Amino acid sequence: MTATDGDALALRQRAIFLTRGRTTARLEDMVWDSFCEMCDRIGTPRSTVADLIDSQRSASFNLSSAMRVAVLAYWHSSAKNRRASEAAHLQAALAAVTAEADRTPAPKGRPRKAH
Repeated sequence: MTATDGDALALRQRAIFLTRGRTTARLEDMVWDSFCEMCDRIGTPRSTVADLIDSQRSASFNLSSAMRVAVLAYWHSSAKNRRASEAAHLQAALAAVTAEADRTPAPKGRPRKAH
């Protein structure tokens, strides 16, 4: 399914393999397709990019949300500065995840994950 289909905004559970083990993320087809294209452009496996995103987020900022922020920041960086390298766009995306994670309050009783 591609993001051009009628239900591109339907949430679907995606299996993701991280260093810490298998997990899932609930993402819209459009976000997942954009994430996959981002990974293809930088020439890095999806699991590696998901690991990088996971390492930049706090415990109060779930992986699905962190992936959405990273995808949006990557494409925003790419549109703003077409001459920058794909690695620079990925760094901008990871910085956005860190910044958003720092703004997200930790739920009561759960400590923040260290960066």
